[in-house]
Amino acid sequence: MNLPPLLIFFLLAHIIADFYLQSNKMAKMKDESYLWLIGHALIYDVCIALALFSLVHLSIMDYSYDLLWIFLLMSTSHLALDYLKRFAGKLKIKRIFTYDQLAHLAFIALTWCLWGRHLNVGYIPNEISQVVLIILGLLIIIRPIGTFIERGDWDFNKADQAKEDESQASKNASRLIGYLERIIIYLLLLSGQYTAIAFVITAKSIARFPEINDNEKHLQANYYIIGTLLSVTSVFAVTILLGLVNI
Repeated sequence: MNLPPLLIFFLLAHIIADFYLQSNKMAKMKDESYLWLIGHALIYDVCIALALFSLVHLSIMDYSYDLLWIFLLMSTSHLALDYLKRFAGKLKIKRIFTYDQLAHLAFIALTWCLWGRHLNVGYIPNEISQVVLIILGLLIIIRPIGTFIERGDWDFNKADQAKEDESQASKNASRLIGYLERIIIYLLLLSGQYTAIAFVITAKSIARFPEINDNEKHLQANYYIIGTLLSVTSVFAVTILLGLVNI
């Protein structure tokens, strides 16, 4: 799949602003304080502006008034969705993280369809395009995928007790293991070392194998295995959708 350059830069700006420049404290406080909400919106606006400026500065795209409309729609839609998320949180709507991100991606796609695809985009060397896609894929599999798995939006039964039993140190360790796991599999996929991926999954699963037969830890072990499979599947999905590998 060959993603349009403008769409790639939109995704980069969104992921950096929403996941890497937004702390857990900001994500929580913006649902309670308008000041934090506006602060995050300004950070998001800067990222979008830098993405558009980079395309123009690198002579990949000519300046056009459509860029202003793109910026306005991207910035206002993000602020509006974050504002609406405040009410969704008060109503205790489940899987709000997933719905929120899908809505953001829908507006990004809409922005590109309305104005982005009509802009004159110049030639981008294949080497640069591949590097940008690799960076985009790496950013996606670390924080966005990690947050989705950690929040348990995939769990329709919401077995919260299994998660509450873990200490904060254990959760931090599991998060780091998940990051490293996805990065290793991602690099192995890019280098074509598909067989080595099986060894990584096996080595990680063996660590929890004794818990499967332990009645007290059986549920936690099952969730661990499901999380691992989701983590691995997500890396495959991202690399294939970005056109980085052909399987």
